[in-house]
Amino acid sequence: DNSNTWTEMADVNPYDEASVFSKLTYAWVKTLLDLGARFQDALTIEQIPPVAQCDEIDGLHARLQQFWDAQAAANGSSSHRMRLWPLLRTFRRPLMLEFWIAVLEAAIRISMAVVLGVLVRHFEDEDAPASEGFWAATVLVVLGFTVNGAHHAYYWIGWRTGMQMRQASIALLFRKSLRLTLSSLSVVDTGGISNLAANDVERFQMLGIFLPWVAVGPLEAVAI
Repeated sequence: DNSNTWTEMADVNPYDEASVFSKLTYAWVKTLLDLGARFQDALTIEQIPPVAQCDEIDGLHARLQQFWDAQAAANGSSSHRMRLWPLLRTFRRPLMLEFWIAVLEAAIRISMAVVLGVLVRHFEDEDAPASEGFWAATVLVVLGFTVNGAHHAYYWIGWRTGMQMRQASIALLFRKSLRLTLSSLSVVDTGGISNLAANDVERFQMLGIFLPWVAVGPLEAVAI
């Protein structure tokens, strides 16, 4: 029945009820794909699932506002730490998860280079047993699949965390703009606020992906 909507079938986003395995394999998306396959026309806003709880702007803004106020009370709004530290505290859990996934990915890539060296030396040695080459090739294939899964998991979490940073920052800007005094409006133009919301906070989208490598990169260089 094409009259059915998502609200009639489920009250939550499938991501909120997905298992760890479903999140790792992205199987939770199949529910939305099945819904799209049922309807011949394009999905409407009434037919798509509600926003996942971790992406709701009210919760993201409330958490960022809490740490922002705490930082302002401790160091003052003019502190340089005020600009980034509340954001890092708000999203510290996904950023730490990204960090450890990045560490795992870097370790696997280094291990792949070592195993590849073993495999090359095996081919150079005519007296080397065949089992050594098979084991090295097997380990190399397993590591390849593992690093591929780790990379996709890292990119998914990083991109989503960056999106949440950007959305929470926009909400913070919006609330601040509603509280500006008349004297402030004389020095802050609409174009400047729009530029902050449209362009400047876009950098947070990439921050969620590349920030953990600020720490992982030097560690990988030392390990190599």
